[in-house]
Amino acid sequence: MNFANLTQKTLLTCLFPLFLTGCGGAGDVDIIELQEPIAFASTADLGGALFNDVNLSNTRTQSCATCHASVRAFTDPRHNSQSTNPNSVGYIARTTGVSVGDDGFSVGVRNAPTAMYAALTPKFSKDANGYFGGQFWDGRASTLEDQAGGPPLNPVEMQMPDKAAVVERLLENDNYVNAFKGFYGQGIFDDIDQAYAAMTQAIAAFERTDTFAPFNAKWDAVQANTSTFSNTEALGATLFADHCMSCHSSAAFNPNKQTFSDYRYYNLAVPDNQALTGDEDDQGLFENPEVVETSEIGKFKTPTLRNVAVTAPYLHNGVYKDLKITIAFFNNALNLQLSDGDVDALECFMRTLTDDNFVAAMPATTQNCSE
Repeated sequence: MNFANLTQKTLLTCLFPLFLTGCGGAGDVDIIELQEPIAFASTADLGGALFNDVNLSNTRTQSCATCHASVRAFTDPRHNSQSTNPNSVGYIARTTGVSVGDDGFSVGVRNAPTAMYAALTPKFSKDANGYFGGQFWDGRASTLEDQAGGPPLNPVEMQMPDKAAVVERLLENDNYVNAFKGFYGQGIFDDIDQAYAAMTQAIAAFERTDTFAPFNAKWDAVQANTSTFSNTEALGATLFADHCMSCHSSAAFNPNKQTFSDYRYYNLAVPDNQALTGDEDDQGLFENPEVVETSEIGKFKTPTLRNVAVTAPYLHNGVYKDLKITIAFFNNALNLQLSDGDVDALECFMRTLTDDNFVAAMPATTQNCSE
């Protein structure tokens, strides 16, 4: 008999006569409590299931993966929708530059950033040079676990009313129940806050897997001397080092794992996204509960440039839909005095930051980056 595939009830039924025989058919019987088999090999596997589960949203139509899809470097693929129906989710996402909520029409004022390489972001903190780190554009979630707990309860995202409602959805799934008890203890569901925290820990464990940080872009191959840049890409690399690395280098935090972000906060006077109601009122870093200095109003965290060629739209409010136009904005805003050819070369270089899985998803460019 394969006991591993039997439920606790079935197994006790099969063994009960043996207990009686062993006791001579009389006296007390010691009942052996047996744990149901866990359907997930690890907490990361459990987190992957939770990450993709639409049942954790109010109308059961949205998961973490809806706005962070693996096919698009864990950003929102609905921005690529070609729908012309003004009431469709795809049309709203494409024209506003931000993600649409579980109800099919609600939008916030911020572009959903890629979840790739997020695990390498330092915790939100402050040093002599100012604030740095944290998840989201304003760092309000210090850790991945904090971040994972935000969207299910956000009124314009997954729109669940409270933690108890989310835990009720978890309890609907026997595989989840067995896994939570197996990984976090038999009494994990006795406390709503602890059960919700366990969910965020599992999702964070999934986001810490190599799936989110493969480090296999052409840039990585060049660093390993297994590939070379074209002349145009090499020019872009030089220009990037001269004009961009002061903000887009993670050397201070991850010296051996370059993510192309210093994780600090800047006010770049990004233009308002006219398609978004309330964008002009977004105070950026100042909306982080830990920040009280009015000097931080309008600052947003430097994003990673890993996979930037496939993660449009750009900037915190999704105001730009094209990488070259975004580079041109920085050229003007920071008075870099780059020529059109320099901008083209920078675009070609940034395309080399695309991980292997997403090279095919890169949009076409008018530049010949292979020269």
